[in-house]
Amino acid sequence: MEKKILKLISKKFKIKKINLKDSPKNITTWDSLAHLELIQDLNHLLKIQISFQDTIKIRNVSDVIKICNKYIK
Repeated sequence: MEKKILKLISKKFKIKKINLKDSPKNITTWDSLAHLELIQDLNHLLKIQISFQDTIKIRNVSDVIKICNKYIK
């Protein structure tokens, strides 16, 4: 599942190599709109529904994976 998520993030932000510590601070294409689009894409890909509270908790790629895993289980 992690590979799917990383692949989506990589494609979304047009980055070849993704690090778990990557965040909007070092990914210039990760702005507020892209953040919401990422959540929407993850919901669609994984067939989950990430809450608004969890959406605003995401600060980096590692957080994305943790939150998604919370909904998958």
